[in-house]
Amino acid sequence: MADTRSLPTATDFNLRTAIFRPVLAIGTGTGAMGLALSALPPVLQARWSLSVATIGWIMGTQSVATLLSRLHAGRLSDRLGGARALTLGLSAAVLSGLCYIAALLPIWSRPIALALVFLGRLFMGLSEGLMVTGGAVRIIGSVPPDKVGAGMSWLGLAMFAGLAAGTATGTVIEQNAGFGTVAILASILPVAGMLLSGWSSRAVSHSSAHGVVPWKLLFRMVLPMGLLLALSSVGFATISSFLVLAFAQEHWAYGGYALAAFCVGHVAARFAGSHRIDHYPVTISGSVMLLMETFGFVMMWLAPDPGVAIAGAFIGGAGFSLTYPVFAIPLARSVPSAFTGAAMGLYDMFFDVALGAGSVTGGLLAQTFPLRTVFLIAALSSGAGLILLVSTRLCPRINTK
Repeated sequence: MADTRSLPTATDFNLRTAIFRPVLAIGTGTGAMGLALSALPPVLQARWSLSVATIGWIMGTQSVATLLSRLHAGRLSDRLGGARALTLGLSAAVLSGLCYIAALLPIWSRPIALALVFLGRLFMGLSEGLMVTGGAVRIIGSVPPDKVGAGMSWLGLAMFAGLAAGTATGTVIEQNAGFGTVAILASILPVAGMLLSGWSSRAVSHSSAHGVVPWKLLFRMVLPMGLLLALSSVGFATISSFLVLAFAQEHWAYGGYALAAFCVGHVAARFAGSHRIDHYPVTISGSVMLLMETFGFVMMWLAPDPGVAIAGAFIGGAGFSLTYPVFAIPLARSVPSAFTGAAMGLYDMFFDVALGAGSVTGGLLAQTFPLRTVFLIAALSSGAGLILLVSTRLCPRINTK
């Protein structure tokens, strides 16, 4: 699997200029995702009287759809280019918002309305798969090897900055103008991203390598880092699906702002560490991130008041922040460019499995235990990742040169 990629050198390269357009495009798509993320669970409970477990299944549907789309998104990115895959993902985000709008129309029966919500979650899952994988492929192909971590960090920064703005805005709009306004904005916002994503007039040039993907070899390369990514991502699943409802169960206000605090912590850590992670071993940077994440979720589990819980969400978000780019660095540096999309699709699948499992498991636990128990599960998961990282030799299995 010899690589023949041609990348700019560090001496003639401006990172921000190279990734400006895809970063903004991804931010608009995840902003639309965040609008519904905080506003939809309370609406499902209040408008259609759904149980917490059912809400968990519906919210987890997005992760299932994303999981099923990852390999196709990766191959599409390899064949047509990351820019086209990103644009298609934003188009799916528009369809998701339109499904929410349709579900609110009074002409439908309850099952049809819920089916439209379900379809909206499926479209958003497809959108996430195409946006993240396509955006990653475009950025990896635009930066030199010694800037991969920084480029991937800015991709994640755009994602979670969009989520932070979207979740806070979605809560405010839903409380003051209703979920219909949220759905309309979620349909319009990705259109701006489509204009920024840079649909090329030509697909990327094909090579004979595109015809046969060495899936077994790629899976063996991705497995160590993918497993660590999955263990670090269970907390995000519990936060995104149950944080607002957990605050409501404790009779605490500002659940949407706690969700935004998680995203703000994520963004702050990206600004502080994105330019450093390329210079440290994966074991060191990954251990620091997993330790912070575990501590933040323990704070949320034991929080005596909403202030402590919000602080824990901020710390947990900061810890979770750089796990994705840190564990992606070895892959981006070693996988040939012809298979970058396929490898990143496999890597992202571990994230999707963690999100789906975390949402479903949290919903089942909530039927017997207080909702804050899901944060204990998140702490145990990231703690297990920390132990695995420091006590095994997973990282040396991947050539990072």
